[in-house]
Amino acid sequence: MIKNKNQSEALQWIVSLLNQHQIPFLICSGLAAIGYGSKRELNDIDLFVPGKLFKKVVLLGNEQIRKPPQRYCEVSEGWGLEYIQFIYCGIKIEVGNPNGAKIFDKKMKNGPLWN
Repeated sequence: MIKNKNQSEALQWIVSLLNQHQIPFLICSGLAAIGYGSKRELNDIDLFVPGKLFKKVVLLGNEQIRKPPQRYCEVSEGWGLEYIQFIYCGIKIEVGNPNGAKIFDKKMKNGPLWN
């Protein structure tokens, strides 16, 4: 659940930034689960934007960058994709590029399930 002011302000910052520049986005991970009624705590804010607009988001949020835009792979967590991480009010905001994203099959341990 979003229960602290910093999370709320961080969400408002990124959504306002994207809306102001007419950049569509998809909410995913913990925030999406909360939107569907989950009682889990929110650790960070995860979004996807269209691949063709990813670089624009990087430029728009330049002053808040914590992790630069590049491809990251977390096989232990089951994914690999290009994303950027912003920090706003102490809250991590990760914006992903869906182009080339991979979800890994944990049974295979290293093979892509979806790409």
